[in-house]
Amino acid sequence: MKKIFSGKLLLHVFSILGLLILTTIYCKPVLDNKKLAQHDLIQATGAAQEIEIYHQKHGSYPLWTNSMFGGMPAYTIKGEYPNAWTSRVAGYISYILPDPINYIFMLLGCFYIAMIVMGFNPIVSFLGAVAFGFSSYSLVSLEAGHASKVLAVAYAAPLTAGILTLYRGEYFKGALITALFMMLELYSNHIQITYYLAIALIIYSVIEFVRSILAKKIKQFFIASSIIIGISIVILGSMATRFWVMYEYQKYTIRGPSELTSKTDKPTSTGGLDRDYAFNWSYGVAETFTYLIPDFNGGKSGASLNNKSAVYETIKEAYGKQNAKQFAEAEQWPIYWGDQPGTSGPAYMGAVICLLVVLALFVIKDATKWWMFGIIVFFSMLSWGKNFEALNYAVFDHFPIYNKFRAVTMIHAVVALFMVWLAVWGADELLKTDKVQLIKYLKISVGSLGGLLVIFWLFGSSLFTFEKSDEVEAEASKKSFVESWTEASKNPEFANSMYEALLQDRMHAFSSDSLRSLLFVLLAGGLLYAYAATDYIKIQYVLILLVALVVFDEWQVGKRYLNDADFKKKKSLKNTISSTLADDEILRDPDPDYRVMNLTVSTFNDASTSFFHKSIGGYSAAKLRRYQDLIDHQISKNNMNVLNMLNTKYFIVQNPSNGSPMVQVNREAYGHVWFVSDLKVVKNADEEMASLDSLNPKKTAVISESYDAKLGGFKPVFDSTASIQLTSYTPDHLVYESNGLSDQMAVFSEIYYNSGLGWNASIDGKPADHVRVDYILRGMKVPAGKHKIEFIFKPETYFKGEKISLIFSILFVVLIGATGFMMYRESLNKAE
Repeated sequence: MKKIFSGKLLLHVFSILGLLILTTIYCKPVLDNKKLAQHDLIQATGAAQEIEIYHQKHGSYPLWTNSMFGGMPAYTIKGEYPNAWTSRVAGYISYILPDPINYIFMLLGCFYIAMIVMGFNPIVSFLGAVAFGFSSYSLVSLEAGHASKVLAVAYAAPLTAGILTLYRGEYFKGALITALFMMLELYSNHIQITYYLAIALIIYSVIEFVRSILAKKIKQFFIASSIIIGISIVILGSMATRFWVMYEYQKYTIRGPSELTSKTDKPTSTGGLDRDYAFNWSYGVAETFTYLIPDFNGGKSGASLNNKSAVYETIKEAYGKQNAKQFAEAEQWPIYWGDQPGTSGPAYMGAVICLLVVLALFVIKDATKWWMFGIIVFFSMLSWGKNFEALNYAVFDHFPIYNKFRAVTMIHAVVALFMVWLAVWGADELLKTDKVQLIKYLKISVGSLGGLLVIFWLFGSSLFTFEKSDEVEAEASKKSFVESWTEASKNPEFANSMYEALLQDRMHAFSSDSLRSLLFVLLAGGLLYAYAATDYIKIQYVLILLVALVVFDEWQVGKRYLNDADFKKKKSLKNTISSTLADDEILRDPDPDYRVMNLTVSTFNDASTSFFHKSIGGYSAAKLRRYQDLIDHQISKNNMNVLNMLNTKYFIVQNPSNGSPMVQVNREAYGHVWFVSDLKVVKNADEEMASLDSLNPKKTAVISESYDAKLGGFKPVFDSTASIQLTSYTPDHLVYESNGLSDQMAVFSEIYYNSGLGWNASIDGKPADHVRVDYILRGMKVPAGKHKIEFIFKPETYFKGEKISLIFSILFVVLIGATGFMMYRESLNKAE
C-alpha cells in the first residue's frame, strides 16, 4: 500500500487535479449551467437531426439521410459501430467531463502524461501541459466547434511519446501507451491531424533507422517498428467499419476527381480537391510571427474595439459618445490584415515558449532536437500553402492522400505540439546545464528574440502598411470598407477617415503586442539569469514562476478568442436553431419527402435548414462530387428544371417588407417519382451536364451510354394511365407502388449512389437494377402491371466491416491484457 501511494504518485495526482482546476476555472460558465455556443457543432446538430429522430423512434441509426444535399450516407455525419469496442471505450474516456472542460483538460492532461512518459520531472511536465493546452490555436478551434480536431491534437502527444519510448527499447511500456492513445487518436476521427502527425513520425522512424544502423542496434529498431505496425493493424481492424465505409465513400465526394473535363478548376491528375479550394486558407509567410506576437496581423477578423481606439474617437467626434461606444464594441471590425480570407484568431505559441525553444537549441545535446525543430520549420512552411507554391504544390500533387485535405493552417496544432515539447525538453535540460554556459546561451537567446521584438515595437509603422500584402486584395478591402461606410454615413470624407482610423488601430494592436511579448521574454529571461548568476535561487522555484508566466501569458491571449461571452444558457442555446414562421408553415405539409431551398442563409454552407427540412443545401466537406458539379453548373444558375427534378417544393426567401423569412411554394416541383417518355443517351459526363441546360426532365431523362447498356436499349412508350407513387418513407428504406399497361422508365427524385454497394433495389421482393439518370438521380425500368418497388440502403462494406471490427476488438483486449501483465511481471522482477 505504501508503494501504491508513494510521494511521486501523489505528486502526479495533485498535478492532474491542478490541471483540472485550471481548466474548470477557464470554463467557469459551465458551472452556471451554460454551454459553449460553437458554430460547427450547431451546424452538426442541424445536419444530424433526421438521424436523431430516426434513432429515437427505432433505437438504431439509419445509414442514409436525406437532410442535406439531396441525400448522403448518414455515417458521414453520425454513425453507429456497435462492434468497435475500442470506439466505445474511447467515447467514454473522451466525454467523461462536461463540454468543453473535457476538451481542454484532454489537451493539458494528455500532454502532461506524454512528458512524464518521456522522463521529464513533474514541474516541467506541468509547464508543458499548460503551455500546450492554452495555446491559442486549439482554443480558437474549440470556439469554432472543431471538437474532433482538438481531441486528435490532445491524443497526439502521448501517442508520440509511446512510439518514441518503443524506439528507446522500452517495449512493454511503449506498447501499452501506444496502443491506448492510438485507439483514442483514431477514435477522434480527424484524419487530417493524424496524417500530419504520421508524417512527423515517419520522418522520425527514418532517422531512427539510420541511427540504429550506425549504433548497430538494427534489431531493436525492427522490434519497435514491428510492434507499432502490429498495434496499428489491430486498432485499425477494430474500427474497420468506419474507415472502410469512409474510404469507399470519399472516392465519390469532392475529395475525388470530377468526371467533367470541361471544368475550369480542374483537379490534379491524381484526383482530390482543387488547389484553390484546398489552399484558400493559407498562412502568410510573415504571419508566422504570430507564434511570438499574437496580434502580429491583427488577431481575428471580426474584433471589438475599446474607447481608446482610433475608430472610437473618429465616430465619437462625428456622432457622439453613445454611438461610438455602440459601434466600437460590436464584433465587426476587420482588424486582421493577414493573407487568409478571414480568421477567428492566430496561432500564438507563447512568448515564453518561443524563448525556451531558442534556448533548447543550445542546451539540448541530443540530435533528436533537430528532428523536432525541423518538423516545426517544415510544418510551418506547409501552413503557408499557396504563399509558398514551390513546396506546397509539389507536396499537394505527390504526397499520398495530401490532396484530400483543405485548410492547411490546421497544421499549426501539430506545430504547437512540437514547439512546446522542444521548450519543455529545453527547460528540463536547464537542470543539467553548467551555469556559466547557461548565461552565455541566455544572452544569445534573449538578445536575439528581444532585439527582434524591440525592432517590431519601435519601427513597426515603418516596416508595415497594415494592409493586405497583395496590392489588389488591399485595394479591394479598402474599397469595400469605404463604400460600406459611405453608404451608411452618406459622407465619403468620414468613410475615408474611418479607414485611416482602422489602420491606426491595426498598428496599435501590432505595437502593443510586440511590447507585451518583449516584456514576457525579458521576465522569463531574467528569472533564468537570476538562477544562473546566483546560488540562492533554486531551479524548482524558477520553473514554478515560469509556469505562472506561461499561464498568465497564454490565458490572457486565449480569452480574447474563447471567453465567457461564448457560453450561453442551455435553454437559449437550444433556441439558436429555432423555427421561423416560414419553417412552421412548411412543416404543416404531411408529405414525408420533399426538399427545401433556403435562400436566407448561405445555402450550401449552412445546415440549420436541415434541422427542420430535407435541404437542397447543407454544411459538409464530404458532399458528393456530382452534387457539387450540379451546384456549380446548374443550381447556381437557377435552373428551375433541375430544382424541380430535385423536388424542391419550397423556397425560403426574405420578405421584402420586413426582412423576415417567408415561403414561396413551387407548384412545378416534379414530386418523388415520375415516368418519362424518352431517354436521351449521351457519351460522357460533360454531355450529361450540358443536356441539363435545356432538358425538360419531366418528359426526358438523360443517361450515359454505360448505364443505357444495362437497360438493353430500352425505349419507353408513353402511357397516360400509368402511375407511380411513394407509399412509405424512412431515410434508408423507400417503398413505391407502380401500375401501368406497358414497361415504363421511372425517375426517382433521390440521389444515386453506388449501385450494388449501397442502395439495393427490388421489384416485388426480387432484386432489380437501377441506373443513374439526369447526372445525379436514380432511374429504373419498371415492368407493366402493378408492382411494389423498394430501395434499401445496405452497404456491404458496413456489415462486413462490423464482423472484422468484432474480431479485432477481441484481439485488442487480449493485446492490452497481455501487455499489462508483462509490465506487471517486469516491475516485480525489478523490485527483486
